[in-house]
Amino acid sequence: QHRSPHDLVTGSQLPQTSPCPLAAPTVEFLLSQASSPDSSQPPGRTDGERSFLDSTCLCCLPVVAVSRKEKTGPATTLRAGASTYMGRRPRRVKYVFLPFLVSAMRPSSFAVPGKAPVSRLVFGTLRLHEAERPYALLDEAWRLGIRAFDTARVYGAGECEKILGEWLRGATNDYGNGVFYDHDAAVLRRREATVVTKGGCGDGSTFWRPDLAKGSLRRELEMSVRALGGTVDVYVLHRDERERDVGEICRTMQAFIDAELINAWGVSNWHVDRIEEAIHYARSRGLAPPRCSSLQDSLARPSQEPWPGTVYMDDRQRKWYARHKHDIAVLGWETLGKGFLAGRWNEDDLLAGDGDLLLRDRDRSRDDDLVLDDSSSVDVYSDSWREMRLKTAYLTEDNFRRRDRAALFARAKGDFRPEHVAIAWCLAQDYEAHVITATVNPDHLRSNVRALALHLSAQDVHWLTSGSTPDNLDLLAKATAAAEQKKSSSSVLERVAR
Repeated sequence: QHRSPHDLVTGSQLPQTSPCPLAAPTVEFLLSQASSPDSSQPPGRTDGERSFLDSTCLCCLPVVAVSRKEKTGPATTLRAGASTYMGRRPRRVKYVFLPFLVSAMRPSSFAVPGKAPVSRLVFGTLRLHEAERPYALLDEAWRLGIRAFDTARVYGAGECEKILGEWLRGATNDYGNGVFYDHDAAVLRRREATVVTKGGCGDGSTFWRPDLAKGSLRRELEMSVRALGGTVDVYVLHRDERERDVGEICRTMQAFIDAELINAWGVSNWHVDRIEEAIHYARSRGLAPPRCSSLQDSLARPSQEPWPGTVYMDDRQRKWYARHKHDIAVLGWETLGKGFLAGRWNEDDLLAGDGDLLLRDRDRSRDDDLVLDDSSSVDVYSDSWREMRLKTAYLTEDNFRRRDRAALFARAKGDFRPEHVAIAWCLAQDYEAHVITATVNPDHLRSNVRALALHLSAQDVHWLTSGSTPDNLDLLAKATAAAEQKKSSSSVLERVAR
């Protein structure tokens, strides 16, 4: 319905304050680079289009509609370039997908030698072995621009590392034709992907008890190297063995780097006092310091550690990471509070039937020694234990209020949901923040990428956290009313058009 190839509209409305610097230049770039197709050959891509399309991903936002009535000129070549890239016939393509959300985020300072900076969204493989088509899921993450992948030796008893390793070797789902290996894809993935794997703790049967002895770590790391098909980009210690001297740990990690088993190392579920000690020790002796720290980081603040032996972000640690943002990056997990911020559970669940048990478990679980002593009588793989653990951690009055504010903020910003706000909230912190998104649902993965189009100011972050900024609340109320009015006006126009 558009009369000119230059008459472009976005199919999805993004906030006017979108941080993307590529949106407008991208459209002009593609149109300016396109040329009229040769009459004897199917329209193809120019060098400019090929360079742009091959160096980025295809993302679902925004969708740019181009007139199908234009038979020649820039629009035809533009359609042909995108359709050739997507493997479709060029004549019937109506939409060009502009990839920018992941790559347009502010640059990360976290990078390993020989690799690009780690993407703000990191694909988590916690449940990758449960996916119906895991290679297709990894393909989708790559298509969306995600270039960092988080796994662990204990995930799926090693199966998740194995699947990720096969994908890095070029394994790809051919959408109904089984699995095949693409050599070119393998080369590209190895060159651009940053792989983070974790080790140094047992599985659930040991309550994830840490073991950071050099011999144990090396045996586990060598299994990870074989599964992943080469040197590990970032090796993360999954738990902290606080009884072990931090100097011994730093020397062990340096030995692994010298042996070319890993390129860099980090920690997971460590408290900041130990991290600071490790950084100081390593630098004072010319060793490689830890480069990243993975812990629970979410708008929904847990009332206790979500899982035994883990660490969650609190106000004290948040300030420390902000002061050391040039030293260490944060890889946040359970950003959505295991679905709490996406609508899982309601306030009735807080007191429904097992409310007394929930509160009692919350008090008892604050004693780490008691939890470990009870490990022999606890089935950590049972749904009931996991459900109770999550409810105890996340179902608090304060978290319900935070979720309500996220829902209000999402409505005020337009076509967003609370989970988008939750991801954007983490990425808007003062420290070097990255979000691990672990899902086996491609729709959820695409939805999480949409959160990158949502920009939060420091005032927004403060209000979502505490709700103590009345001016911002008034602003949100006005924005919500304006959004509702716009929606109503659109409905009237649609009725008139019909």
